[in-house]
Amino acid sequence: GGETKILVAMTDLPVGAALNSSKAQWISWPAGSVSTQYIVQKDGQSVTDAIRDMVVKRQISIGDPINVSKIFKRGEAGFLSGTLKAGMRSATIGVTPASAASGFILPGDYVDIILTHDAANTIFCQSCVAGEVIARKLLAKDAPLVMVRYISENILSNVRVLALDQKLDDFDATAIMARRVTLEVTRKQAEKLASATAMGQLSLALRSLAPSEAETEPFAFTSDVEVSPLLSNIDQV
Repeated sequence: GGETKILVAMTDLPVGAALNSSKAQWISWPAGSVSTQYIVQKDGQSVTDAIRDMVVKRQISIGDPINVSKIFKRGEAGFLSGTLKAGMRSATIGVTPASAASGFILPGDYVDIILTHDAANTIFCQSCVAGEVIARKLLAKDAPLVMVRYISENILSNVRVLALDQKLDDFDATAIMARRVTLEVTRKQAEKLASATAMGQLSLALRSLAPSEAETEPFAFTSDVEVSPLLSNIDQV
């Protein structure tokens, strides 16, 4: 008989979410219905003490008891792999602090990855078969040839941020000027990131939480000619 207090989710908790006192609360629960997997309050223990360094391993719905099999403690072996969805990998890329949205990106956010690279160096490389083919196509066009050097392209969309530098939680909202960002990606996306890192500089663009329409431009990029008024009007100078 009697009642005891167990920890219950106060909001939907997706995989990888860091637990804190705003996301969980002690709720009175019939003692006879308390599973050994539930987190039970002991001696007036605070929510913060009970879930310190915990991250969600499997999704927990609002109102559900927090089951110890669905959470993972930071610092344990396999901690990061425990936050990954099935079949996904973690990949870490280097970014400049300014390109990480000035520290306003936090673990759990979704971002697009933008690659800025020296296209001229790639396209017109010496003894490069692919470069020769592309150059021939460009030179064969009827329009006057405009020399594009730098290009920025969105190479990956809607990628979940797992960690910034070594920070894997969002317990405090302090802006982090991160230089390394760890992302949740597929095997193919991990390969793309590895190649992109060798090609040029990577930047992050923070996405809105609101769902949006599908991408309307499957092949799009922005060149230095579009960005610079001088380059776009070079024939008039």
